[in-house]
Amino acid sequence: MFSLFSKLEFAMHLTIISILQIYIYLHGNSFSRQAQQKLPLPWVQPGLLSMPIDLSDDQWRSFRSALLPLSVAMTGYVTLSQLIQSFRDLKAWRPTYCTLFSLLFLSVLHGWYIFHVLTLAALHYYLIRFFAGKKNGLLIIWAVACALFIAVRKTEGLPFVRILPLLGQLKLSGGLLRWHIHYNLVLLRILSFASDWHWACLKVPNKGSLGHSKRYDENKARISRHLPPDAYNFLAYITYILYPPLYIAGPIITFNSYVSQTSGGGLVQLKQVLMYGLRWCIAWMALELLTHSLYFNSIAKYRVWEHLVHVGVSVTPLHYVEGSFWVLMFMWLKFTVIWRFFRLAALADGVDPPENMTRCLTNNYDIEGFWRNWHASYNQWLVRYMYIPLGGSQWRLLNVWIIFTFVALWHDLEFKLLGWAWIMALGMAPEMMIKSIRSASAFKGVKHSWIWRQLCAIFASLNIVVLMTGNMIGFVVGVDGVMPLLKKLIENPLFLSQVLGTLFSAVQVMFFIRDLEEHGRNNLYQ
Repeated sequence: MFSLFSKLEFAMHLTIISILQIYIYLHGNSFSRQAQQKLPLPWVQPGLLSMPIDLSDDQWRSFRSALLPLSVAMTGYVTLSQLIQSFRDLKAWRPTYCTLFSLLFLSVLHGWYIFHVLTLAALHYYLIRFFAGKKNGLLIIWAVACALFIAVRKTEGLPFVRILPLLGQLKLSGGLLRWHIHYNLVLLRILSFASDWHWACLKVPNKGSLGHSKRYDENKARISRHLPPDAYNFLAYITYILYPPLYIAGPIITFNSYVSQTSGGGLVQLKQVLMYGLRWCIAWMALELLTHSLYFNSIAKYRVWEHLVHVGVSVTPLHYVEGSFWVLMFMWLKFTVIWRFFRLAALADGVDPPENMTRCLTNNYDIEGFWRNWHASYNQWLVRYMYIPLGGSQWRLLNVWIIFTFVALWHDLEFKLLGWAWIMALGMAPEMMIKSIRSASAFKGVKHSWIWRQLCAIFASLNIVVLMTGNMIGFVVGVDGVMPLLKKLIENPLFLSQVLGTLFSAVQVMFFIRDLEEHGRNNLYQ
């Protein structure tokens, strides 16, 4: 499968990338130290062994400070849940226990605003119960659910004082977390329950085929297999949308899959839980190393580039580029640690939700693949509940605009997220065209050629620039914040060519990894 030439080519590109990776880490670390000495950076504080740590990201700072109490809460929940499951006579009480624990958990998280969550949950349940199985019923449910979601976000959680001014004088506690920030995941679970029930009533045939592995087949069957009518009851519904291990951050699991696993026994084994826990520890240590040695997130978030120049720090185009790279790497590691923590708790409870972050950030070169591998459980949700119902591949070019706009508004009602969504949708159009050309029979003999591989690598390099720009706009600095980076690249064509050359080598390594996955590692030595 792999010729001597292809192996040498891979070795060359891997060597280039390895050397440059080490260099930009050491170069970035030196710059971060110098920047912190010249201009104390926002939220860069003393950390482990008195080393400064970048805690400028609100989400990571909150999670990191709450890691111990969250671990205690999840351990307590899982221990009692496993105890109940170990006794045959008590197994039927598992949903009740889960619901009671959820109510206690949410009362701590949201305080009195737990009533908002429960009221909306009950309202949606009876709306779904009335319209499930009826003509245009699902469309009505989606419209009402999305309208209420926007209202919740626009009012920033519908404060009690807006409902009744007298309640504002009581100063009712809002708990530890703002409930409306986490309502976006509740919305997805509500819509999953509604869609699964509606399709079960209509007996809609399942789409898609099984394959790949026994575990994959079983998981796919759990998602698509219709449940009996009595499975769509209020207790199962409330247990599902408030399930403690996945309530705060996910990953997202469908209603059908959740009920199948909690009622019929899951596929999770102790060895899987232990190995996953080890993987989480490694990811957490990698993130600690990054935040203790690189402070680009603080620099980018608070836009202190120009301030650094004024205090005598030399800022080059390389600093802008490596800063963007390390900010995105921080984002990837942050979400990996958070999502894997809660997935680990679910696995320990016997529930196997989809994995997010199925590939490393540096192992993505196309927009479709990046999105599929980043928030993978959300992508599966979108495919099942939006992409296929909207017509699937037949209306693909139109669907991506609708879906990415939904994703942006679901994250937050901000213009920068719409900018991110539309950049992603716009970038997918040429990507889809090239993929369709590549799959055409006329190119069957060409697509495995060396020249075609180089052309694909060139396009993929440009695609990575689009990906980095879009994600910096959407999740870090906004449209105006990314302009200095683009300006530096445009003003330095030689440096831009060097960046693209580096990305070209990185893509070649990614291609080789894909070849290994497709044909097996053993072929490497043949």
